[in-house]
Amino acid sequence: MILKFFGVRGSYPVSGKNFIKYGGHTPSILIENSETAIIFDSGTGIIEAGNYINHNKKINEIYIFVSHLHYDHIQGLPFFKPFFNKDSKKIKIFGPNFTEDSFELQIEKFFASPFIPFSLELIKKENNISFHTFNSKKETIKIKENIRVKAEFNKNHPKHGVYMFSINSNKKKITYITDINITESILKSVVEFAKDSDILIFDSFFTEKEKIEEPEIGNFGHSSFEDGINLKKLSNSKKFFFFHFNPNCTDEKLIKLEKTYCGKEIKMAKEGLEAKL
Repeated sequence: MILKFFGVRGSYPVSGKNFIKYGGHTPSILIENSETAIIFDSGTGIIEAGNYINHNKKINEIYIFVSHLHYDHIQGLPFFKPFFNKDSKKIKIFGPNFTEDSFELQIEKFFASPFIPFSLELIKKENNISFHTFNSKKETIKIKENIRVKAEFNKNHPKHGVYMFSINSNKKKITYITDINITESILKSVVEFAKDSDILIFDSFFTEKEKIEEPEIGNFGHSSFEDGINLKKLSNSKKFFFFHFNPNCTDEKLIKLEKTYCGKEIKMAKEGLEAKL
């Protein structure tokens, strides 16, 4: 498996000279496994992920998993170029059902006029695309005999919660946990979900010091750098990536945080960064 980071920011995209080193796109990561691409979240980073897929001719099937429907996790979806290829690529999109509507209907509303200049129905006619709603709090999606994605609901993100994801392939595990507030009541379940990950990617929106100095920040449903280090240890995970950075964190600030919190097996996620298993 090859892990590629295409978007590592939270809340909204940022640009400019102060955001070059780590990147400014909102969340999207891609895991390439032979001819299969598995994407976690569809923030603006998925636009570059789509460009990558279009230039990688061996990829013939795409699976997209959406953790929740806040804008920063879906805002790149209308501009995902494989939607418009008119080729034989199979695209399956999985996501939550936090209202009475299906996941597909909620995405359909996001694509509705006057906000987007084309409809979801048009895209579906152009290509082999299907939508699938998570119908339970724990699901396992079999992609191939040797590739499985696990999705598990976590309540600690306002207002409806969020799904955590892990992919297991050939006895290797990558876990993706974003947009949760680690509290004592959920710590055990999160540790169990991340247990023995070869790579763990984790929400790191603020430091514990910032949480104390700005108590309202804790109401956003995110975790700290310290939470991440604790989770890595408790879950016995090998490699760890801080992820989903506050958009106010400039390169200068993230460099300081990297020097404080990172080490041999603990890294900062960055656009363009790759990790192989």
